[in-house]
Amino acid sequence: MGIVPALVFLSFVVPLNGRPWVIIITGAMCAVLLVQSTAQSRSAYNILANAAYLDYITIPVAQAVADFLDNLAPRIRPENEGQWIGSFVWALQQRGFFEEVDDALHEMLHLDESIRGDAQAYLEVHDHDSADTFARLLHYFSESKTRHPSNSGQETPVSESDQELPN
Repeated sequence: MGIVPALVFLSFVVPLNGRPWVIIITGAMCAVLLVQSTAQSRSAYNILANAAYLDYITIPVAQAVADFLDNLAPRIRPENEGQWIGSFVWALQQRGFFEEVDDALHEMLHLDESIRGDAQAYLEVHDHDSADTFARLLHYFSESKTRHPSNSGQETPVSESDQELPN
């Protein structure tokens, strides 16, 4: 994939006789390279996914969350889907994966209200920082939805830039 832009650039810059043919042939070769690259990338991702599934490799974030959740006391073990989501966020926070916490909190905005409520309640008990951040996100998200109504009177989806917290 990295070679294609350079080849296209060179086909335009290199002074050769019959230049339009050089550009057309280079463009066709670049298309073939892109198709091959895409197919090989998919194969590589499949190999990595299978290796992780078969425990040949570990994914640090997933392993850290799994270890944290394995060590939870039985009295605070999650009982429903929302609590599991809240516990994942808590585990990410405890293990120092702060960017992933932010991503997870943004994804929680799009959950069913009951699941989101269970996750938020779990966070309020176990992870006050994430619960406060999520409450601010939820407030900002709901304000953004009401500020951007569509012409038909229904709410429009909010873009990711609208979901960011103000500084």
